[in-house]
Amino acid sequence: MAQQGRQTVTFIIKGTDRKDPLPRKLRAIMSLSKRRKLLYNIVRDSGKPMRDMMRAGSPVRTGVLKKSFHVRQAKKKKFTQVSVFVGGIKGTFAGMDGPQKYAGWRAHWAELGTVNHPGNYFLQPAIRIGTIRAVGIIRARMRKLVRNLGKLK
Repeated sequence: MAQQGRQTVTFIIKGTDRKDPLPRKLRAIMSLSKRRKLLYNIVRDSGKPMRDMMRAGSPVRTGVLKKSFHVRQAKKKKFTQVSVFVGGIKGTFAGMDGPQKYAGWRAHWAELGTVNHPGNYFLQPAIRIGTIRAVGIIRARMRKLVRNLGKLK
């Protein structure tokens, strides 16, 4: 789920054997694409507090680095996984002076510092605290999903 450099946090939901009642009910109620979308929304929402902490702690000079932190669907994924990437991204966005480039590629310099300026540790604390919050959000949303299973169609 959260990824910064080579660090990856994985959440495994146990007790989802094919014979368990939860997957059986979900298969009876929803198609595979709807289940995947529902679980993706849960995981995406759990990464938003981490993204917000990264934005709040990032050093602001132009604000481009702050705008670069996003939660998006992970590029490398397995068929059985629903995963998101939380961190700085590359690309462009519409700025006031025309298209501007995201600055996610320089987040590690802001975190660790360079010869010319000291580092500002904001990514690692955001990942540590955000991971704990993400677990709570995923548990609460999955609990709500199980309770409202009969209402889904």
